[in-house]
Amino acid sequence: MRIISGLISIPFALCSLVILSPPLFAQDDAISAGWEVPRTEHGHPDLQGNWGNMSLTPLERPVELGNKRSYTEAEVLRVQYARNAEYDTIASPLAADRAPPPAGVPLGQVTDANFNPERMLAVARIGGEYRTSLIIDPPNGRFPYRDDRDKDIREQWLSNGFRMFDGPEIRPANERCLAYPEHLPLIRPIGSSHTRYMQIVQTENYVILYGEYSTAIRIIKLDSEHPTNGYAKWLGDSIAHWDEDSLVIHTTNFKPAASSTFIRSTAALKITETLTPVSASELEYRYTITDPNIYTQPVTAEMQLSRLEEGEYLYESACHEGNYSLPGILAGARRQEMDRQ
Repeated sequence: MRIISGLISIPFALCSLVILSPPLFAQDDAISAGWEVPRTEHGHPDLQGNWGNMSLTPLERPVELGNKRSYTEAEVLRVQYARNAEYDTIASPLAADRAPPPAGVPLGQVTDANFNPERMLAVARIGGEYRTSLIIDPPNGRFPYRDDRDKDIREQWLSNGFRMFDGPEIRPANERCLAYPEHLPLIRPIGSSHTRYMQIVQTENYVILYGEYSTAIRIIKLDSEHPTNGYAKWLGDSIAHWDEDSLVIHTTNFKPAASSTFIRSTAALKITETLTPVSASELEYRYTITDPNIYTQPVTAEMQLSRLEEGEYLYESACHEGNYSLPGILAGARRQEMDRQ
């Protein structure tokens, strides 16, 4: 057993076996057929526990798949075998006499990504379909950007003559350990190293969503209204209500600076999330993003959340880089400016 990104995980060798075994396609259909949604002491559907959305299904569908919404079982096996082989190649030793990277090529955190021990091997299965993307509407599974879309706040800064390293305002919020809208559990695109696990805690009047990694804590009031004089927030202002067995969360009033390259947004951004229990070990999670300044229509995505196994826990992934990353980035830019003088 090892602890990774806030989760205790099984070793690599066992992960590799998962892709070969028949339970790959198993669901809780037999359980859910005679299963009843549990209730809290207050009579609400009980969604409490630790959940994860680990899968290799991307948020946006590859362009070449067009309107192909799902894979066949044979296609799923090919996709998953290919991903498993990719992980094995990444883990293989590198040649000692390999050439250095070409001059001028940006170097990122490739090592971190390559050796992240969380292998995402399975295609997401939702409603009996093996999905090619989490986005299901528009039908092509992609963000429908307006041809005349508004610029988000950083694009506005750039168009006004500022450069990417001129100041903290134009740098991404994660460099200060601040959250993006897609940190709302669990919107952030699959394949990034953020929020893939969530703990749900319920009281009579609130639902608490605690997401890892990176940390995003939301305390959501039930049967309330958005404040008319509320100030904009990084994670917006969320309220929720029960629609039969589904928890429906509506969030608005985001900071314009919360826009990112993953989900472009303006102050007009609104997000509606729905969490529905479908078995003792699964939640169906659907969310719709609306921002008429950016998109031609609302964008809807779905994913399945799986209850973590016995002995798997969430641990805080405290972000401390904000204490020094941004000053270091800006100091480096000032140094480059001095060297050019």
